[in-house]
Amino acid sequence: SGKTERAENIMRKIAKINKKQVSEETFASFRELCIIQTTDKDRSHELSILDLFRERNIRKNTILMIMLYMVIACLFDASVRNVSNLNFSIYLSFMISTGLELPADLLSILGIDFLGRRFSCALSLGICGLCMFLAIPLSENVVGAAFFAMAGRFWATYAMNTGFQYSVEVMPTCLRGQGTALANIMSMASQIASPYIVYSSSLHPDLPFYLMGSLGVLGALPGLFLPETAGTNLPDTLDEAKSYGIYDKFFWLPFMDSKKRYKQRATHKGEE
Repeated sequence: SGKTERAENIMRKIAKINKKQVSEETFASFRELCIIQTTDKDRSHELSILDLFRERNIRKNTILMIMLYMVIACLFDASVRNVSNLNFSIYLSFMISTGLELPADLLSILGIDFLGRRFSCALSLGICGLCMFLAIPLSENVVGAAFFAMAGRFWATYAMNTGFQYSVEVMPTCLRGQGTALANIMSMASQIASPYIVYSSSLHPDLPFYLMGSLGVLGALPGLFLPETAGTNLPDTLDEAKSYGIYDKFFWLPFMDSKKRYKQRATHKGEE
């Protein structure tokens, strides 16, 4: 194309000015790269959000990511609203829960790099659910119940931060905007349930804690079966997304040796 030729002429002038010898093979490779990028760009206009559900591995990752993000958003919103169910000063409990935001944000930054995205999501949701369950037998102990409820709020915030990062990285670049938007829309839809969870206390005082505890523990499962995005290149195209993460070992964590990450040695994008 004309743009490719102009770019090539500019490169030749730069090489001439700098008195550098550039082989014709280099310029040939440059032209081939331009053709590939132009083809990919044209192909990207033909893609739709439905392409996230056509191939098995992409479909699995998309569905699991949406499920995970829905659980995180619902649990986070419910934990915020749940301060009204604590037999504790609502002003003090709200101040404490708000003060936990920054520490949870900072810890999540370290956690997603050290533990990875998968286990950060799973552990934070699981611990959040466990804290909600532990608050139930302490319902007569105001301070004890409030402590575990606030601890659950802390880990829900941690999970929310991880979810923000993870939902973007799992989607292939060519459909990242559409995929992330879909996950966000579904997460907002899931938040419709949070007031019902909180106000289920009208049926039984402990019911909100049972519901949030179950949601946290069960909601930790989808994230474990998603590909780990830490320490590897993200999928750019649908072809790369088809095999993304399938060679990863289940219990590999980012702080481990990167050479032990894969089930078998295979040449694919992202392997270092």
